[in-house]
Amino acid sequence: MAPTLDVLVIESVPAAADEASAALARTGHRLHRCYERGERGFPCEGVRDPSSCPLEEGVDVAVLVRPHVAPRPSALETGVSCALRAGIPLVEKGSETFDPFAPWVTARVGDDPTDGLVDACGEAAETVFGQLTARIQRRALRAMAVAAGRPGPLACTIERVGRGLHVRLVGPPVGKDIEHALAVRVADAVRAEGRSYSTLDVSYRTTSRADP
Repeated sequence: MAPTLDVLVIESVPAAADEASAALARTGHRLHRCYERGERGFPCEGVRDPSSCPLEEGVDVAVLVRPHVAPRPSALETGVSCALRAGIPLVEKGSETFDPFAPWVTARVGDDPTDGLVDACGEAAETVFGQLTARIQRRALRAMAVAAGRPGPLACTIERVGRGLHVRLVGPPVGKDIEHALAVRVADAVRAEGRSYSTLDVSYRTTSRADP
């Protein structure tokens, strides 16, 4: 069963994302918006009340619906910049022609049916963390091999917590100095991704004999 995602829905014009929102909701995903229905732009939810910004609660993927070709962002599309800065993958339903967001789009579905959009959201969320997980493991394993004389094994899981990340490492017994070195390698890997996160927590758990 596919995981439930927190999706930030953004539309270039009012009601443009209605069909996409309905498809996402039918598949169980939780939807968030920067503006209440019928609003035309500034101020967004986060300006009115910072604690109500969807990014503060945690968003897995942003969906942008642009039914018309437009070379400049509309007043309702300001949330795209916030999402990109927070490291959230962007899935767009719309044409690439004159699209100002094109360089930052993780997946584009064009005029595909809404079920294509739903699939793209799941794949985008998984791909972003999948690539980061692989990068973290490569760097952490090198650190373990150099400092501890052993290459692993080392498991890594990533969880988004609001605008931050929690990286959990599970591996063989190592000293606190090695755990610190691994945390530094994790930070390097996250920084190399080119995305911005407000916080980064790294925890290390020793593999027990009961673990598979």
